[in-house]
Formats: sequence, C-alpha cells, structure tokens
Amino acid sequence: MRGRLASRPVGEILREAEQLVRAGVKEILVISQDTSAYGADLKYAEELWRGKPRRARFYDLAAGLESSGLDPAALCLSLSARRRGG
Repeated sequence: MRGRLASRPVGEILREAEQLVRAGVKEILVISQDTSAYGADLKYAEELWRGKPRRARFYDLAAGLESSGLDPAALCLSLSARRRGG
C-alpha cells in the first residue's frame, strides 16, 4: 500500500540539484509515484529561485533544473516526490 504523496518544495529540489552539480554530477534523474500530482499538496507554492519565481509545478521545476548548470540533455525528468505514511 502507498501512503499519501508529499511533494518536496521546488526550492529544496533545486538546492539539492545545485549541490550535486557542484560535486561533479553530470546527470540527474528525477522520479515520482505520480508526476501529475506534483505540487498539489503544496497548493503549488511559489518560491524565488535565482531571482525568478518558481512554483511547485513540473514545468517550473524543469526550468529551474536547466538553470542549475546541467546540460539540458542530461536531465531525465519524471519528478521527485516523497510519500507520507509508508
């Protein structure tokens, strides 16, 4: 059984990606249980990332990851979310 989906804030994901790039990572795979649900539980909360507003939506996450320093061809996005309750 799966618990409720719990989206990670967009800024948290982008900060983690930036740290990975600084550590030399060349490719990031972002996955989830239900990509279409990303951000719904956060009410698509908005955060500033590098001076630009980014909402907890797949498109904004992808745009933020592209600005992280990775080659866009190295991004394989399916979205990152955590499950609550097991």
